[in-house]
Amino acid sequence: MARENDLEWMPQVLGAAELWRDKCFYGDGALFSDDPNEKLWTLNNIQELYDCLKNLQKQKGKYWGKLAIQMKDKAPKIIKLQAEVMWMLRLFPIGKSIESNRHTKILVSTKQSDIRKIMSWGGMSMPDTHLLSEQVLLGVGKPGPYYLNKIVFMQLFFLNLLCDWKALSDQDRDQFKQNNADTAWQFVEYCDQFLEGNLYESS
Repeated sequence: MARENDLEWMPQVLGAAELWRDKCFYGDGALFSDDPNEKLWTLNNIQELYDCLKNLQKQKGKYWGKLAIQMKDKAPKIIKLQAEVMWMLRLFPIGKSIESNRHTKILVSTKQSDIRKIMSWGGMSMPDTHLLSEQVLLGVGKPGPYYLNKIVFMQLFFLNLLCDWKALSDQDRDQFKQNNADTAWQFVEYCDQFLEGNLYESS
C-alpha cells in the first residue's frame, strides 16, 4: 500500500489513528464515546465479533447483506464495535477523487454511510464525533485491490490479531512500544503471523 506525503489533511488522519491506538488498541475504550468508563474493545467483545463473522465468506450473497444477517439480534455493544472496526479499516484509503492516480472507490460519503448503516442495526444514530468528519475520513493512501475487495478477510485478520494482542501481558505489549526501527519491524513480524495458515477456516 502506498501513502501520499503531500496531503494537507494528513495530520488529522494520523491524529485519529493515534487516538484509536491509545484508546482502543492499548486500552479497551470506545472510540466514538467520550465516556472513559465505556469498555468496547475488550477481548470478550472482539472474540464475540470474530466468532460471529468467521464463516461470513462461505455464505452466499453480497457482503452487506450477509453482514446484516450476522448482526441481527446482536447486542448493541457488538454492533457498535463492528462500526468502529469498519471505521478503522476504512481510515487509510483516500476518500476523494483528487487526481486519476489518487482515486479510491471508498469516498468519504461512502465511509460515513457505512457507519450509519451499521449503527442503525442496533437502533443507534450516527455518532457525533470529529472522527467521522471529512478531514479525518479523507484518508492518506492507496490500498491494492485485495484490500478494497476482500473486506471480510481483512476484518477477520484484524480481529484475530486483536484477540491475540488483548491476551498479551503488559510486559509483552510494552516491547512493541519503543519508537525505533527494530521495534517497528518486530511488530510487523508479530502481525504477519496472523496471515499464515488457514486463518479464515472455521474451527
